[in-house]
Amino acid sequence: MGFLIVGLVIMAVFIIAFASMDTSNDTVDYFLTDSDVGKITNTSSGFFVGRDVLELYKPYNIGNFNTSYKLDIIEYDLGERRLFSGVLFGSESLKFEIQNPESMQKITLNFMIKNTNNLADLDIKLNGKLIEKKRYNIGEYKITLDNSVPKYIIELVPESSGWQIWSPNIYELTEVIIHTENFIDKQDSFTFDIDSDTYVKLTKGQIDLDMVDYVGALVIRINNKDVFSDNITRFVKQITFDRSIFEVGKNTVTFASGPQSEFVGNAKLKAFYTSEKENVFSRNVNLSGSSTNYYNKWLRFKLDDVIRAGGLSVKIKNGNRILFEKYDTAEKGRIYTYHLINRNVAEGMNEIIIAPVDNSAFVIDYFVLEQAVS
Repeated sequence: MGFLIVGLVIMAVFIIAFASMDTSNDTVDYFLTDSDVGKITNTSSGFFVGRDVLELYKPYNIGNFNTSYKLDIIEYDLGERRLFSGVLFGSESLKFEIQNPESMQKITLNFMIKNTNNLADLDIKLNGKLIEKKRYNIGEYKITLDNSVPKYIIELVPESSGWQIWSPNIYELTEVIIHTENFIDKQDSFTFDIDSDTYVKLTKGQIDLDMVDYVGALVIRINNKDVFSDNITRFVKQITFDRSIFEVGKNTVTFASGPQSEFVGNAKLKAFYTSEKENVFSRNVNLSGSSTNYYNKWLRFKLDDVIRAGGLSVKIKNGNRILFEKYDTAEKGRIYTYHLINRNVAEGMNEIIIAPVDNSAFVIDYFVLEQAVS
């Protein structure tokens, strides 16, 4: 019975002793891929340490746009008209006004003479100015009219039969049609803001298009400068343009179409800019109070590559306290080894930091923290 009690006491002592040891044991497992080397990476080949220039972008969701530039044909059908003029019979003429003629590409007057006694001319006037005058015979006629005038009043006026007082001058017209052709230009515009801090760091711009329908040539302008003008041949399109297109503050992007073109889609705009970031390697080791008394470990790491020459620093921090600090030269292929003892660590969280010095940049291939032989 006495031996049993002694055995239990000895086991309890060992349990307490082992429980108070450093829980990191011989190695910090999450740094390692085997017992000797711990692979660590933030690149394809290792962990990059140093100043890094990143290209980031600020997104602007332009949203849906709908633009077209298509021929629109409008015909004004004036039907049948009996025009006449005579001393004893009075007169009847035709007068018609077209709104906004300056926006039209082409205007034609079409009519058919069904019957006439040809006693005098039929005058055609535009805004009171005579543009054609003759005796029209029975038949079909088509007259192209000037569309560069600010207003558009068309008149068909039969001249008086004059001395032929027994009958007025008669023109019986059918199918009197004024034919107009006009390109309707439908555009979509959106605004977005770029602050001055972002503007000075801009490198380029990009528009990502996701098309629903596309026919013909699309024109994209930012601040009245063309960034794209070409046919769209697929549903997804990426357009890159120079930073000089942007302005500080309000910017306007406009979607327009070439002749006989039409587009419906969604657009996202990206303003790319540079941002500098200094990468440091950092790992934490959490220690209990008793495990720091006999701390005895090797800290090792290897530089797989040196991108920019310079130095490096190795520090161990506990809160705001620096418990270990070493400086060295960054050398490609070198394995760095540092002996850590109890005064280099403290109870709680210990942060191991490897940082660049003198604008150096390098890649750490592996890092290991292992028990030193007593």
